[in-house]
Amino acid sequence: MSFYVCLFVAPRCEVFTFAPYIEYISAGMLPSSVAVGDFNNDTKMDITVGNLADSTIGIYIGYDDGTFEPLEPLVTYSPTETAVGDFNNDGYTDITVISNDESTASVLLSNGDGTFQQEIISSTIYRASGFSVADINNDRKLDLIVYSLTSGEISVLLGRGDGTFQVLDSITTNYQIGAIATGNFNGDQYIDFVISNILNDSIRIYLGYGNGSFQAKQSFPTGYYPVDIVVADFNYDHNIDLAVVNGHGKTTSIFLGNGNGNFQGQKIYPVGDGPIAAAAGNFNGDSYMDLVVTNFDGNTVSILLGHGNGSFIEPIMFNVGETPNSVAIADFNHDGRPDITVSSLFGSTIYVLINTC
Repeated sequence: MSFYVCLFVAPRCEVFTFAPYIEYISAGMLPSSVAVGDFNNDTKMDITVGNLADSTIGIYIGYDDGTFEPLEPLVTYSPTETAVGDFNNDGYTDITVISNDESTASVLLSNGDGTFQQEIISSTIYRASGFSVADINNDRKLDLIVYSLTSGEISVLLGRGDGTFQVLDSITTNYQIGAIATGNFNGDQYIDFVISNILNDSIRIYLGYGNGSFQAKQSFPTGYYPVDIVVADFNYDHNIDLAVVNGHGKTTSIFLGNGNGNFQGQKIYPVGDGPIAAAAGNFNGDSYMDLVVTNFDGNTVSILLGHGNGSFIEPIMFNVGETPNSVAIADFNHDGRPDITVSSLFGSTIYVLINTC
């Protein structure tokens, strides 16, 4: 999974809640990954979802009131995970997709009006499972770091600024990688990354040299079966911290960064049944970073409100439909507060929760 952080400025609210979720039937089957962006340049946030079973990408165009209109789905190759970014520096939000079945990374360049050009396909590592988007070599072109759960390999794809990539030699690990996230962990202006190992319940830090190469550094124990990682500053010390979702432990681990590539030991917080993905944002307007975690087995999302010092209150649970997996946040109704969208893997739907804080 990817690095999801959303920052908004809105007055603090005394009573924190979300409106009952709104359900949108997906145009495809097994929606495995959601992402958000403005695809038609109307300043309103839209949603994209990768439908794994029928090899399509759904596009939902947003309106000012937080409702959405689905467009005709785009055809791709078994989208395992999706993300957004401007991959050709034209000011439009593009979509990138990895396919586990095809071992490819694809980019769909946006026309800026809600339509997209034919996808550009690049080969990547065998059985690509997840990825993160970042400018790894500081050339102002977006790159990809792709991992394979099957082989434990990591592949770096340097963007050429036109939707294509230069594929570098892969990094070999002995891990069964469950997640990846990127950030500047040691303050040297270069992008680093962190991966989780679901075989021995740990994360490992890789520090970047700014040229697409990385050096493996410390490992840290996590909870049981770490399946997602979120990068954010949870204690406002201007150092990157980590939130790790422990899929079989019903918990989330918080690692506070020291700013030198090292992290303090984990602090563990309970969430719901079968946690699988997370995102960070300021949900209650107190200027402190909070967390949302999707609970696949519990059909809920957990909201952990932050105190601003790296600690969190007990989770507040909100019901969604069945099997919530991927999550993304954005201000869908322009009220200055982050809202939530969640995909339902087996329900073939997406859910939208509007923040009424």
